[in-house]
Amino acid sequence: MGRIFLFFTVLSIPLLAQAVAVGVKGGVTIQDDVIGVGVATESRPYIVGPMVEFRLPLHLGIEVDGLYSRLGYRYATGSIGGSLTTRARANSWELPVLLKYRLPLPLVHPYVSGGVAPRYASGTISGQGVNIDLSTGARTTFTLNDKWGAIGSLGIVGAGGVEFGTRHFRISPEVRYTHWDNDIIGINDSQGFHANAAQNEVRILVGLSLR
Repeated sequence: MGRIFLFFTVLSIPLLAQAVAVGVKGGVTIQDDVIGVGVATESRPYIVGPMVEFRLPLHLGIEVDGLYSRLGYRYATGSIGGSLTTRARANSWELPVLLKYRLPLPLVHPYVSGGVAPRYASGTISGQGVNIDLSTGARTTFTLNDKWGAIGSLGIVGAGGVEFGTRHFRISPEVRYTHWDNDIIGINDSQGFHANAAQNEVRILVGLSLR
C-alpha cells in the first residue's frame, strides 16, 4: 500500500507542475494615485511583484499577485509666523486574488479576470520648517518625524488581456481596473488643502510566467 501511494505521489509531481505558473507582473498606473488641492504627488507610477497562477479545468485559473508600489505626497503651509513643508512616503502592498477565464482560441488566448485585492500601506511623515519670532525677527528651524501608520483597504478588481508565448513561457499584457473601498490618505487641513488617495485606478500590466 505504501509503495502504491509513493508511486502516485511521484507521478503527480510533474502533473502538478504543469498546472502551476510562476512569474512576475509589473506595469504603470495611468493616472496620479494622489489627488487633492495644494498637494504634489511623490508617488511612483510603477507597480511590480511576484505572481502565481493555478490552472483549473474549463479554461479557468486562479491568479494571486503580490504587487508593490510607492505612495507619497508633499505640501507646504506658511504664515507670517513661519512655514512648514511636509512629505509623506509609504510602501503599498496589494494582494489580488483573481479568477481568470481564457477564451479557447489557438496561438493567443484572450482572457478576463476579476476578484478582490487587499491593500496595506505604511511609511513615514517628515517635515522641515521655520518659526519666526515676530518681535525680534529671529528664525528657528525645526524638523518633524512621525509614522504613517498601517492603513488597509479592499479593492474590487476587473481586468482583461491576452496571453501568448511558448508552451512553458507566457507573456500576458492586460488592462486592470481597481476600485478601493477606503481612502488610505484622507488629509484635510483648515488652510484649504487636502490630499486623498485615488479610489479608482487603471493600470497597464504585463505578466511574465513560467510553467
